[in-house]
Amino acid sequence: EHPVVIEILGNLGWNLRAQSKLGEAEASFRKAVDLGRRVLEPGHPDIRHQLWGLAVSLKEEGKFAEAEVILREAVTIQCQLLKKGDTGVIQVLGQALGDLGYVLQSRGSTASADPLYSEAVDLVLHSPIDAKKAANLMNNLANELATAENPTSRDAATALQLAQAAVSATDRKDDNLLDTLAEAYAAAGQFTNAVRIEQEAIALSKTGRVDPGYAAKVRLYQSNSHYRDTSQLYFQTRAWLVAGKYAETESLARALLAVLEKQFPDVWGTFQSRAMLGASLLGQRKYEAAEPLLLSAYEGMK
Repeated sequence: EHPVVIEILGNLGWNLRAQSKLGEAEASFRKAVDLGRRVLEPGHPDIRHQLWGLAVSLKEEGKFAEAEVILREAVTIQCQLLKKGDTGVIQVLGQALGDLGYVLQSRGSTASADPLYSEAVDLVLHSPIDAKKAANLMNNLANELATAENPTSRDAATALQLAQAAVSATDRKDDNLLDTLAEAYAAAGQFTNAVRIEQEAIALSKTGRVDPGYAAKVRLYQSNSHYRDTSQLYFQTRAWLVAGKYAETESLARALLAVLEKQFPDVWGTFQSRAMLGASLLGQRKYEAAEPLLLSAYEGMK
């Protein structure tokens, strides 16, 4: 019954989750949350962090209804802490909102119209939070509102406002934030601006070489096409594959691959997604369908 045990249970949960032992991770996070409620005051940051871990595990298990309830509690706590000037919650709030957006879309709801999204946007745009500290949160919100798969979850105008504020706060020196600004311009149908900003991001890239994702986005915007973020769908697909949910994985992998083959036909992640689809078919003993996908994925990654 000691606060340090909360942290240990949480660390155990994240390690189990990294091995895709989702049921065990969920149980560990539940113990951490329950202990936190007993020995800490309501709304304590440690409770918020364990709630987020529990929600991530539930989301990856496909328990979307319960994940939504947990995420709402976590985001509400984080917004309250941010109002009190606790900027330490900024990064986790952005991640939790991204997870909430995915869960809402999975349940057929919309993210941009959700009151928690509106509250978070209002907090970062109209409160005395240091803009530089809030830049990553603004960037995460802009990315979600610009690139959500569900069109009713997108809000290009707000995404542009947030992305422009994030880029300005960092003096246009962060290629990741410029990349999001380009996404927002594309979402607004301003493809010429999207190409220009993406090229600016390429010039700033810290890797010393042209990021293949950035280069692919330039080609995408030059064809007057929008970018759709597939990271949540990718991690969900991988988690279900490792958990042996092969039929469910097949459905997710087909949706993922349909987007990636259109957006980034020659990027490593596309070949990896093709491999996951092949593996899901292999798990169902659909050998003839699996073989060409796995061979193609192997050759592409090689």
